[in-house]
Parts: sequence; structure tokens; C-alpha cells
Amino acid sequence: MAERRDRVLLGKRSSLSMRQRIYGLPDFLEVEELEGYDVTRRRVLLDEVLLVTYHQAFGWAFLAAMAALLTIFGFLSALIAIANVSGGLF
Repeated sequence: MAERRDRVLLGKRSSLSMRQRIYGLPDFLEVEELEGYDVTRRRVLLDEVLLVTYHQAFGWAFLAAMAALLTIFGFLSALIAIANVSGGLF
């Protein structure tokens, strides 16, 4: 099979019996595995990769709630440390 000109080799990995190459193309990634005489070629669409890696940043409500909890538990910890109380450990 002829090599495509727009394929870019992104990485390769090999072991004693297996070789794996990953190529980048404009719309997808192509994973080529050579294991003995068996050749397997898979394509992963970049849209699917974007769907898997989609995440969003923390919102202000979450950050405010975590700051409030930190303040409450920090205050309680400071009270225990100042009072020299074992905090229920003994």
C-alpha cells in the first residue's frame, strides 16, 4: 500500500514481537500495529478525542463553597491546636 504524503509520524513504540506507529492526519489519528505477520490499522477521529478530553473549569460557586469549608475546618483545627486538646485521639 502506498504511503500517504500528508501522514506525519507522531510516535512509535516497539517490543520484542510488536511494533506500533502513530500517524497524524488532518482529520484523524492512525494507529498501525505490526505483530508478526498481522497488520492492524485503526483510525481515531479527532472529534472523538475532543469529546473524551472535554472538561470545564471550576465555577465560582464551587470555589466559594470550598473556601467556606476550608475556613470552617481551619478555624476548628486552630481552636484544637490552641486549646492543646488531643482532638479525640486519646
